[in-house]
Amino acid sequence: MYQDDPRLLADFIEQSDPEAFAALVARHGPMVLRVCRGVLIDAHLAEDAFQATFLTLFQKAGAIRDPNTLRGWLCGTAYKTASRIRKRSIRLSQRERTSEVDPTDPDQAQGPDYELFLLVREELDLLPEKYRAPLILCYLEGLTHEEAASQLEWASGTVKVRLVRGRKLLRERLDRRKVAMATGLVLLWRREAGAADPGFVESTLRAAETITTSQALARPTVGSSSLPRIVAPPMARWAMLRRALLILAVTAALAATAAAAVILPTSPPPAGDGHEDLPGNLTDVLGIDCT
Repeated sequence: MYQDDPRLLADFIEQSDPEAFAALVARHGPMVLRVCRGVLIDAHLAEDAFQATFLTLFQKAGAIRDPNTLRGWLCGTAYKTASRIRKRSIRLSQRERTSEVDPTDPDQAQGPDYELFLLVREELDLLPEKYRAPLILCYLEGLTHEEAASQLEWASGTVKVRLVRGRKLLRERLDRRKVAMATGLVLLWRREAGAADPGFVESTLRAAETITTSQALARPTVGSSSLPRIVAPPMARWAMLRRALLILAVTAALAATAAAAVILPTSPPPAGDGHEDLPGNLTDVLGIDCT
């Protein structure tokens, strides 16, 4: 989607350019965070998945065969990472599971649509994994059938069939609770969209800096040629990088806070009603005209 993703990725792999890595985090961070929030209601767990996704990129960037597929790779990695965290959290005690959403937590800010959001999330979470995964990747993140198939390691035809079936099941579940599917999916997208919090964006960069330093100090091992050729850039560059990214994150967070004030109705969204930023797959399936 971004023409200079290959250049940024190459600069990071070949020159250990921290600014290139930061640019990729700033560019794709909101998308990665949406995916993580689409799987995990708990804001802190979603942040953990966000950080783990970009640290995976940091360590395995050299293994991406086609740099033009970076967005899809990040989306798939975020989904798989968040799903693993979700499975671990489900193994907790019933008391811990029921307290996954803390109504007093300011990071899980409640608005007039919060109960509706939880209702829709509950119904989405109750879908079988084989239907929930393509719904999140295609309708909430806008991946094509082929991109989703690549990340899920399915055939493209399987993605299409499961999208149709998953959409039908979700519509039936929401109809029983008197919620239009259009409202439900748009609400999920709005609620889970947003900027990465400056604190954990900075901690992600700090973790990357630590990995860089440890890799630079470690002796090369046989068979390590497939890993990114990372060397430690000057510490001053990392400090400058974190400050720059922090400014970017704060600016984006302010914009996201303003956008979060939108209150959605309980009927399908009308045409031309501020939905121009929704993923194309979502507007198509819901019949929203964003032209």
